[in-house]
Amino acid sequence: NSYYLYVHGFRSSRGTFALQMRELPSNFNCNQAVDLVLNTALYGTTEGANVIPPAIGNCLNAVSTAPGVWYRHIEPLPGPGELIGGLLPELQIRVTPVTDGFVPQLSLFKGASCDSMSCLAGSVSRLSFEPQEGNTYYLLVHGLADTFGDYTVELSSDGQEAQEMEPNRSNCDSPVGIPIGE
Repeated sequence: NSYYLYVHGFRSSRGTFALQMRELPSNFNCNQAVDLVLNTALYGTTEGANVIPPAIGNCLNAVSTAPGVWYRHIEPLPGPGELIGGLLPELQIRVTPVTDGFVPQLSLFKGASCDSMSCLAGSVSRLSFEPQEGNTYYLLVHGLADTFGDYTVELSSDGQEAQEMEPNRSNCDSPVGIPIGE
């Protein structure tokens, strides 16, 4: 797709301007939740995402009407020869803000789909939970009050450190110049 932007001054005003473009998060809808990868830090943002209605965003201790984005973790069923119903290690979720002033809130849900989930936990910046085999967990990352910003999110087990993944900056690696006056 090609997009054209026409920038002009008000009436006869002239001057310089700055233009900043940013890709909107793709996981602003629960049905488009990004899969969390165990022991891997993912970069994300709530800027430009949908504002979360209080009925969803107010999950236990996480109270918010800020923009939010969704992540998902599916706890696998045991494989052939593995013990069914065995004790699974506790999982930890940590969200570290990158943007100054952004206070991340976490709301954790459990359910077969986005339409049938229930609130499990709510917290600021981090939480722990004991997963059950075959269950799907949905994580909503949103801000305190009405804040938004950039962050990293990590899902880890037994205190293992996450490996950080570089943010997807493919659109910024080769910027396209915008000719002036055309």
